[in-house]
This record gives sequence, structure tokens and C-alpha cells, in this order.
Amino acid sequence: TEQQWNFAGIEAASSSIGGNVGSIHSLLDEGKQSLHKLAAAWGGSGSEAYQGVQQK
Repeated sequence: TEQQWNFAGIEAASSSIGGNVGSIHSLLDEGKQSLHKLAAAWGGSGSEAYQGVQQK
């Protein structure tokens, strides 16, 4: 059996995946910014625990 390749479909899927990766990175950056704002308002053991995890 001969293999058949749909290069246009592969390229479209690759572009879609690339776009999704960009969206995920943007959401991750947004989440990190929100977490940093929240961490600045924390105090006590919660803040210390968060800082300890972030240093690892």
C-alpha cells in the first residue's frame, strides 16, 4: 500500500498548533502576572510558602 500525504492539511494543522501554543503562552503570562499581584498582597506563612516554591 502506498502512503499518501496531505501536505496542505499537515501545514494547516501545524499552523493551528503554533497559534494554540502562542495563545497558551499568553494565558500563562497573564496568569503569572495575576499571581505576582496576589503574592504581593499576601502575608505570613502563605507568602513564605509561595516564595519557597518559586525559588526551586
